[in-house]
Amino acid sequence: MATMELKVEVRNEKGSSLVKRLRKTGWIPCIVYGADFEAIAVKANTNDVVHLLHSLVSEHPLIKIKLKNKKEDVIIQDIQYHPFRNEILHIDFHKVDMDELITTSVLVEEIGDSIGVSHGGVVDHIMRELEVECLPADIPAVIEVDITNLDVGDTLHVGDLTPPKGVKFLDDPGQAVIAISLPRVVAETEEGEGLLEGEAKPAEPELIRKREVKEEE
Repeated sequence: MATMELKVEVRNEKGSSLVKRLRKTGWIPCIVYGADFEAIAVKANTNDVVHLLHSLVSEHPLIKIKLKNKKEDVIIQDIQYHPFRNEILHIDFHKVDMDELITTSVLVEEIGDSIGVSHGGVVDHIMRELEVECLPADIPAVIEVDITNLDVGDTLHVGDLTPPKGVKFLDDPGQAVIAISLPRVVAETEEGEGLLEGEAKPAEPELIRKREVKEEE
């Protein structure tokens, strides 16, 4: 997995008003932390961050940050976005040891054209991410899942997948990842009228009873 670089600077701006002013001047507040590593408040240029994020092929990539004339290996642990604007508010960087195993999540990506889809089925993504354990340098960009041979009704579970070299899956092997299922289709009634699956059949119209004719007294 390719390693990307990002230059950061130690920041003294703390507190909501100073941090807000920092963002307006083109910087994003960040923090770098990790085991046996004292957390450091830093800032990164907004344009550099945007360029970095547009170049990424995975959600938790390995990055080298330049800090105090020294390079540190980190992964992006979390990115906080503004709830209404397309604006990054804060980034958490987690410092890692390249010789120690880490746990992270990796996106699942389907490959191939399922035969079940050609039979009218749809791809059901049950798990969008898998939790993995590996060395930082072995973090895969994505977990590729070949669905070519999946027919309608077939399901791939975690235990059916082959992890990339150096990677261990941590999720339950019996957990379903991707399935091919039938869409909600119109079911034919005995009269040939269409009903959505799960829709209650309309009640039969009640026959009007014939009025009983009383015998004349």
